[in-house]
Amino acid sequence: MPTPLSRKVVLRDRSVTPSARVDGELVREFPDAALGLAESFWKPERAKLPAGVEHAHWDWARKIGTPMFEFVAVVAHSQVEGLAAVARSGVQSLLTPAVTATYLAYLETAPWNHELYPGGGRYTGVGTALLEEAVLTSLAAGCGGRVQLTALPQAEDFYRRKGMTEVGPTGSGGLVYFEYTEAAALVFLTSRGVTI
Repeated sequence: MPTPLSRKVVLRDRSVTPSARVDGELVREFPDAALGLAESFWKPERAKLPAGVEHAHWDWARKIGTPMFEFVAVVAHSQVEGLAAVARSGVQSLLTPAVTATYLAYLETAPWNHELYPGGGRYTGVGTALLEEAVLTSLAAGCGGRVQLTALPQAEDFYRRKGMTEVGPTGSGGLVYFEYTEAAALVFLTSRGVTI
């Protein structure tokens, strides 16, 4: 069965007390024009993050036209709140080399959602929704929910909290590989209320 091109997701607005539920939408096959438009809004906002934020140099517009990736977005109130690039073909699992995993190449929430943004950030749950979609993509591709990625140091704790296995540093750049096992991916989806 094909995976739908969009589905509802729930975010939390932490800019209000108590935090409030926000209904968002996860959009697969996010178009290049929309990717470029999102980057035009995000770039000046990234400059408001403190020096040393490791992804401050990212530029989604430079990824336009990259056929190896499917771009996925989380949108709320007509604004792009997060983006991810998921590889269209599988990679060899690091934990179980006889099988394949889905490679999550990039994941970023909008700068105003970052905890270090002035005011403490707005929406939570954006990165989790994008990671959940990578797991669903893996299942649809026959990879059993296995997802592999390399994490910037500032994001390592996020992936650990989501139940991914830390495999070890990469050869180039020293970034740490993380991977979902099939069992851990299913636990993650269950914790999110997703039944398959």
